[in-house]
Amino acid sequence: MGSVASETGTEPKAGMDATKVDEPAVTGPLKAPELSTEYAKVKTRVGQLEKELTELKARAPAAQPVDEPERKAFVEQISTLKKQVEETSGALKVVAYEHSDEYKTKYEQPFAEAWRDGVELVSRLTMTDSEGNTRKGTENDFGVIMSITDDEKAVEIAQEMFGSNSFHVLTERRDIIKRHHARRRALQDYRDNLGEREKAQLEAANKQQEQREAQHMQAVTTFKRLNNEAVEKFPQYFAPTPGDDKGNELLERGFKEADLAFNGSPELTTERRIQLHSAIRNRAAAFGRLVHQLKSKDTQIAELQKELGEIKASAPDAGQVSREVSGTKRLTAEEEIEAAATRYR
Repeated sequence: MGSVASETGTEPKAGMDATKVDEPAVTGPLKAPELSTEYAKVKTRVGQLEKELTELKARAPAAQPVDEPERKAFVEQISTLKKQVEETSGALKVVAYEHSDEYKTKYEQPFAEAWRDGVELVSRLTMTDSEGNTRKGTENDFGVIMSITDDEKAVEIAQEMFGSNSFHVLTERRDIIKRHHARRRALQDYRDNLGEREKAQLEAANKQQEQREAQHMQAVTTFKRLNNEAVEKFPQYFAPTPGDDKGNELLERGFKEADLAFNGSPELTTERRIQLHSAIRNRAAAFGRLVHQLKSKDTQIAELQKELGEIKASAPDAGQVSREVSGTKRLTAEEEIEAAATRYR
């Protein structure tokens, strides 16, 4: 990226062309729209290069060309495009770093604040222009001083313009140059260490992925263990019952719907997922009450069965019932004794 224009578009005066020296001129802070435009341009170039590379690979012959020069030219063309993609992608990442909060906070904002301080200082000072007229300094005057890359020349011009106050102007200049170099070094360091940084980021991402997978596996293992324990502890609720085909079918359907709600599926729509979650919530809420009601019913049944048993135990025996049913008159004690005595006479 070249020199950055100031917030008001300040340009060096004639005779002070920054391109004639090795060190780029220090100009004002970069505008957000300019940085966004630069980012978009580099990103577009990356897309163009990647498209060209894809099209070139698609045109590759199925077998090795007979013509060796043609094969060599083809390989070199792909290699060149790959290199351009990598370089432009790297530039895109550097520009993206200039958008980052870290860069803005550490480098861009301090530079912009120092620049504003310099402009405010100059606006309070009286200066003499090239025609000998005196007036208050402007941002353009400060931009002229900042556009001079030669320190001795900057001192000479500042003294001509601001006289004894040039010391203050040059102090601001030195502070801004210091901050300017800091932000340039930050970008250069980012560019130089891009490969190592990406490697570290990839390693960190892989580590996080491994941790997520390990946590997921642990959760799945715990989930299955708890489910198995529930079946063993409460088989009457969670295990199939021999001979109860309808009940076993309902149990299996409930497990499948719960697993679908928890695990998801590519075919599962959002509406269906919400329906399952609602159904599972309601079933979970009702389960405790249904178990309570079932136990109450079982207790009532047991009590009724006990009472029925007692009633059956207190009923007349079969012989007595038969005689009463047939209409035979039951003898008194005296009559039974008399009848017995008669049988033995």
